Amino acid sequence: MKDYDIPDKFYPLTINNDWNRLYEEYPERYKLFCQAPCISGDNYITHLHSLYDVNGKILVDVGSGAGDSSFIFKSEAKFIYGIEPEESMRNLAIQRASKENITNIKFLSGTSSSIPLESNSADVVIAITCASLYNRKNILEFIDEAERVTKPRGLIFSTNIAPNNYGGELFHLLDKEIQKECIREDKERSNAFESRNFQFEDYENVKNYGTLTSTLKSYGFIFGDSVISYLKKHNKTNIRWKWRIYYKILPD
Repeated sequence: MKDYDIPDKFYPLTINNDWNRLYEEYPERYKLFCQAPCISGDNYITHLHSLYDVNGKILVDVGSGAGDSSFIFKSEAKFIYGIEPEESMRNLAIQRASKENITNIKFLSGTSSSIPLESNSADVVIAITCASLYNRKNILEFIDEAERVTKPRGLIFSTNIAPNNYGGELFHLLDKEIQKECIREDKERSNAFESRNFQFEDYENVKNYGTLTSTLKSYGFIFGDSVISYLKKHNKTNIRWKWRIYYKILPD
């Protein structure tokens, strides 16, 4: 992984889990974090392919961010709509699509509770670590919108961090109040999806964040001072994660 050519003096040491600030002010650091490769374990793409054939289909990526989860399917899907509310993130995705001359992806301003597409217009709706899916109200609104735009026999597929795994294996180093809030959100997420007859599967993987410097600039930058101290002390650049997929295939 490469470091971005922006002097460190223009960045704080950490944003201490302030994801809104990350999306709005530091999209390059978010992109660096997201592009960490898996060096072992499973991934959501394998699970999605086991559930549904996306070849030649219309795919909607809700909370598409800088577009990484959209670009993954560019060679399979007939067309992809990336839905992202943050202009800074959306611009990164649009710039990449233009640079790579990708013509079957379009990035639109929208949210998980307001998808700017017609009813029954998509075969697959995905939400990959979508930041807005953190409480029951938001999740149920997302499900309503996803079911509205998805065709009969289509797939709705959402993946997020598994319970008690925010920040991956270093969850225990986070501030106790953050841990409590994460546990509460985990319970709300599970209850909301299960109340609408979604099934779930868990998987694990290990991500490599490059050099120690790169790890501090991405993973450490997001998760805070205690994590940064641990990374430095142990020269740690690999992080083990556990993820949970919620999915539902709509009836005829």
